[in-house]
Amino acid sequence: MPLSISDFDFPLPASCVAQHPATPRDSARLLCVQPHVPFRQTHMNALAEELQAGDVLVVNNTKVIPAQLEALKNTTRIGITLDRPLPAGLTDPPHPLYPPEPEPPSHHASGQSPLGQPPLPERPYGQTYGQTHGGQKLAEPFASASGTKTQNPKAASAPLIPQDKESPQDKENPTAQNIKERPILSHPNGEGWPEECWHVLFRKAKRLKVGDILHFSGHPGTVHILHLEQGGAGIVHFDTKGDSFDDFLNTVGQLALPPYITRPNGPTEQDNAQYHTMFSRYKGAIAAPTAGLHFTPELMNKLEQKGIICKAVTLHVGPGTFLPIRGDDLTHHIMHAENGMLDSETAAYLNAARNEGRRIVAVGTTTLRLLESAVDEQGQLQPFAADTRIFIKPGYQFRVVDILLTNFHLPRSTLFMLVCAFSGVQTMQQAYAYAIEQGFRFYSYGDACLLYRTPKKDTP
Repeated sequence: MPLSISDFDFPLPASCVAQHPATPRDSARLLCVQPHVPFRQTHMNALAEELQAGDVLVVNNTKVIPAQLEALKNTTRIGITLDRPLPAGLTDPPHPLYPPEPEPPSHHASGQSPLGQPPLPERPYGQTYGQTHGGQKLAEPFASASGTKTQNPKAASAPLIPQDKESPQDKENPTAQNIKERPILSHPNGEGWPEECWHVLFRKAKRLKVGDILHFSGHPGTVHILHLEQGGAGIVHFDTKGDSFDDFLNTVGQLALPPYITRPNGPTEQDNAQYHTMFSRYKGAIAAPTAGLHFTPELMNKLEQKGIICKAVTLHVGPGTFLPIRGDDLTHHIMHAENGMLDSETAAYLNAARNEGRRIVAVGTTTLRLLESAVDEQGQLQPFAADTRIFIKPGYQFRVVDILLTNFHLPRSTLFMLVCAFSGVQTMQQAYAYAIEQGFRFYSYGDACLLYRTPKKDTP
């Protein structure tokens, strides 16, 4: 019998939804969930006591951008949420929100500088490893506990992402464990898209037509509508280029806070400062990889002293993380695309660690999804610089990650399905019921759980 979304529903009191993060960050509570072992409560600042020397902690170093914009078509306000940048010269937009069919992924080699070298320039939006910027080859340094501090965007946050309620084409799409999207649209003139093109989501998309030029209050920049998709998405071109695009976003953009974080008077300066992880480096995320929000330099020092190694990957969390599942039959669900990167040096290190019997600890579902997207048929991680639509649900056989540190997720969400696949449906249903009873805080600003992978014989 096919899995149904109702199989992953559970009652959650509104009082369990965290509206503010724990202070300090590593004082958040931690629920340890191991199949066939009683649940244990501790705190994030004791994470080192839960792990072993030699464990490899893998974090996501994406950086949240102020991706929520409001443009004007005459006097009509049009909401725009950035999704993904499109490479200049591309004749087909590779990232439709609702692709017609899956296609196998491809892996691309990329470079990295050794751990501990001086930080390199930040990668511009959409630029991948191995490309050059200012004459210097970009790489993937890891920010250690004593490394560089990230700057917080000046923009305020917005609680909702713009999205029309139109349905995508009603066609059955086969579900694959890892899907790279197939282009569905050729450029109308057979030419490449210009620079500064983005795939976006609109609010009030029905008010738009191709060729419209929208303006922004308080900034001379404009955005040109190049293409409109069903479901309220499209492709746009910004006339603001290069470094000026950062200034543009910081002037007119806002953080796209999750809709369940309530801010009647708008987001606060505390949100702007705290909706970022200490690992943030490469710009491109619409939402924060929230498991990383619990880490502090003090906690990282404890982990280092224990002999726990830290490595970093990148997965730019997209606005699709907030989108609901359409329909009840999960076999027809296609995940939103997110761009991820795993460099060759990190892939080789993780492969060697696994061959030595050391455990891989993923910090967050985004890190787990990137790692499981980058593994080949022989169980070896390969360099990866592509989009992933990996949909992990019960029955999935994990090949890389042994332990998952993650927050508590929404009912009926793909992320709750992922943790059910990882530690077992019954185990996670019991763990969430226990967490609610014990007053654990849920979602982005909430507490964390440390999940151990269920043995294969116990996987439903």
